[in-house]
Amino acid sequence: MIYGHPHRTACPTPAHQWASAELAVRLDAMVEMAGRWPEGHSLQAVAEVWSAENTAGERETKMAAYAAAGIRYLWTCEVFGSDVPVVFQAYRLRESGYRVEVYAADGETVIAPGPAPVHVVTSRLRWS
Repeated sequence: MIYGHPHRTACPTPAHQWASAELAVRLDAMVEMAGRWPEGHSLQAVAEVWSAENTAGERETKMAAYAAAGIRYLWTCEVFGSDVPVVFQAYRLRESGYRVEVYAADGETVIAPGPAPVHVVTSRLRWS
């Protein structure tokens, strides 16, 4: 469900699942380093893995829903297949919506913004 409307996408591919698991490890590291969230904030960061099946409209709707929920940090990873480079982007919520703070192509290591910054190695997001 997105904004109360039923939504269905194709089953995640192994490459999608691999990237999801790696981002979950990075989010877990961020939470551990941050200690606990500030009062009144139960969820501050979300990671979303985009596959070729995700339409532009779906991406925009999900990002708008995260922003409306007050999620301060959004990480996205584009996984379109084993022969297409992975792209990682990290956003921070501003008054006018999300703004890209980090863009990384396949093979780069970046520090992703969040309550505690963590390293993301984009080559680990690719399933080979």
